[in-house]
Amino acid sequence: MCITIQQNSILREKGKGKHALQMKEVVSLKRVVARTGEKRRGTPGTMVRQNVRGQVGILLAFLCGALVLYGVLMEVAPRRNQPTGTFVFVWEGCFLLYLMACVWILKTQPLKGKCRWLELGILFAGALFFRVMLLPRAPGLSPDVWRYVWDGGVILHGYNPYLYAPADKLLLPLRNIVFANADYRLTPTAYPPGAELLFTLGALLMPTNVLATKAIFVVCDLVTCVVLALLLVHKRLDPRRALIYAWCPLPIVEFALEGHVDAVAIMFTVLAVLCAFGTWRGARTWVGIFVGLATLAKIYPIVLLLALVHRRDRPLLLACALTITLGYLPFMVFSNGHLLAAPLSFVNQGVGSPGVLPTLFFFVEHHLLHANLVDNRAVVAAVDVLVLVPSFLLVIVQRVRGRLSMEMAALILIGSFMVASAFLCPWYAPAFLPWLALLIGPIWNARGFHVSKFALVLVWYFTVVVIFSYVLGLSMTNWLLYFGATSGIVLLGCTLAASLKLLLHQSQATIKSGRDKN
Repeated sequence: MCITIQQNSILREKGKGKHALQMKEVVSLKRVVARTGEKRRGTPGTMVRQNVRGQVGILLAFLCGALVLYGVLMEVAPRRNQPTGTFVFVWEGCFLLYLMACVWILKTQPLKGKCRWLELGILFAGALFFRVMLLPRAPGLSPDVWRYVWDGGVILHGYNPYLYAPADKLLLPLRNIVFANADYRLTPTAYPPGAELLFTLGALLMPTNVLATKAIFVVCDLVTCVVLALLLVHKRLDPRRALIYAWCPLPIVEFALEGHVDAVAIMFTVLAVLCAFGTWRGARTWVGIFVGLATLAKIYPIVLLLALVHRRDRPLLLACALTITLGYLPFMVFSNGHLLAAPLSFVNQGVGSPGVLPTLFFFVEHHLLHANLVDNRAVVAAVDVLVLVPSFLLVIVQRVRGRLSMEMAALILIGSFMVASAFLCPWYAPAFLPWLALLIGPIWNARGFHVSKFALVLVWYFTVVVIFSYVLGLSMTNWLLYFGATSGIVLLGCTLAASLKLLLHQSQATIKSGRDKN
């Protein structure tokens, strides 16, 4: 028995020795193959360096080309009430180069290791340079930023902007260059309290200049770029996709040059979604705080609660409600008894600047029927109900079933709210871009045609062509052409894509049933 055990152990040792010898031969053979490959193709390190140089060089070429275009854009920037055709033409040139850079980013793989930081550094440097170049220029497309500074100055002098319009005689001693450039002088402010507090900070830094207020919005815009990159990393996507927002000429011009407050709402919205993916303690509370802060900058982010709230999500709801209440409370306390002046300041906004569907109804009513059949407020309210209720129900049902991502739900909610509530100004459209960076993808692949991806491309198209509203005249015909080229193409394209998807699904079902019968 002992002899047998010894023999077995000897055989095992010999087997191990043969196996080790075979492994050594395999390793030596691999080394020989690697050396011959290096002689033929060069060392792997050299190949990596060549790839880095090529990829970084292309990104730098895009950066330099964009810097040249923004330099030209800065020179042709129009002043107030001047023609904008040349400016919009150069602006579209910036869009063309931007789309080329986006396609290149989507078609290539990110570099590895430290080289990834080099790519991201170029991306964020471009985002910073483009905005800083346009920041000192005076706004010429929209006078809204002057109204921001005026509201901030009114607050600094102890008056409530929700009670007194700029043309009020009580504010006569405050009139200066800001008042001369401000618009909507006969109506009190319609901006939420959070925006008003930022206007106050800008007026405190520069009482008669818009530079400080615009700089605040540029900082918020750059924070959005960084947070979007972090959100992409969390979703295990290429962080270079942040270029879709960071280098887009639409937010660059609308926030750095024109100085619109929408940059603040977008920043807090993206922060809210980033925290919504967090599992750390207190994450849900911060989601509510950021949604509340976004709502205090613009009204529309409140609809994101339908996409972000979970069952029994009390910390989020309480934090959001408390944040909004604290924002409105000072303006309600110092309102001379007009407690609802601030909370209801946005009610008539949709009537003064109606959206696409109410505008079409008004055109048919006045120019074709030559009658005033329905009150304008009733039309706007009806459109709100017909558009918002189905969209909200769709998002709620699909979210409960787990068939709709948080990013897609946010895009649907924001888009439906903007389309229904008011005229979709160019500076509203940047709110779509962060979600496009997270969701955009191939329209057609091995699995077939993707309606949702095609719809995202159409939304992206809308952000490119929306700026043509700056070159149109005030005639109704021009506005109808504009609506047809922007919203009309998007709606028609989505309808055709959905119909095509339904036909493909039916044809596949027919083929499958025929195979089953055979």
